[in-house]
Amino acid sequence: MIFTAISVQNASVTRTPSPTLQPPPPDPLRSATETHRALASRTRSQLLAILRSSRTSRSARELADALGLHPNTVREQLEPLIALGLVERRLARPTGPGRPGFRYASRRGPGSRAGRGGQPYQALAAALADRLAQASDPEAEAVAAGEVWGRSLVASMPPVTDAASAVTVLVTLLDQAGFAPELGAARPGGALTTTASLGPLGRLGPLGLHRCPFAAIVGDRREVVCGAHLGLMRGALEGIGAPLQATRLEPFVRPDLCLAYLAGPADG
Repeated sequence: MIFTAISVQNASVTRTPSPTLQPPPPDPLRSATETHRALASRTRSQLLAILRSSRTSRSARELADALGLHPNTVREQLEPLIALGLVERRLARPTGPGRPGFRYASRRGPGSRAGRGGQPYQALAAALADRLAQASDPEAEAVAAGEVWGRSLVASMPPVTDAASAVTVLVTLLDQAGFAPELGAARPGGALTTTASLGPLGRLGPLGLHRCPFAAIVGDRREVVCGAHLGLMRGALEGIGAPLQATRLEPFVRPDLCLAYLAGPADG
């Protein structure tokens, strides 16, 4: 074995800091797949539906009573939804001696992704809408384009053949796109329903959309913009093999509310 001696004379050593390892950028496709897999569970989709339709946070006991489950089962089913950022867990206010429990609430999407790009993306959306408006049947062309859009958003997810789960998947998708959806919304003054109480497929209450990501460009393009949004819902539901479809979209029943109507085979 040969050893080589190295002498360093009057040399200064400069320490180069190790490069900081940066976390990989989020993978939107993987995130969407994980979300859809979590919502393919009927129990988790029902829990999310209840929390989305509730105006206050709920305890595990309240959720368990609503679904006829044990609170520990509810807590276990909530964990994947918490990990995905769909549900948040809050420490409850103390009501007596002992450690306070937790309450759960749905987390809304961060807002419109369409509007984050500013004016260039709005101009592009407006140009595309104007192009569709020149077709012989602008609404039909817009719906068809929206269906392609919707199918592409769910291309990586497994089939969801349960009505309640499919509605919750659709609501989550719309929430992420910036529509601020509300399960079971009705016309102003109407009652609310939730997917957790659907039972056999039949006529479903309308889905409220409280925000239009393309509101800035609607103007006289309503037929095209709303047609694309209806197509988005149809394409997404078709793409996951849902046993229901989006039948129509009623725009701006209030300045802050559009209504999307869903129907199952029992309505045919």
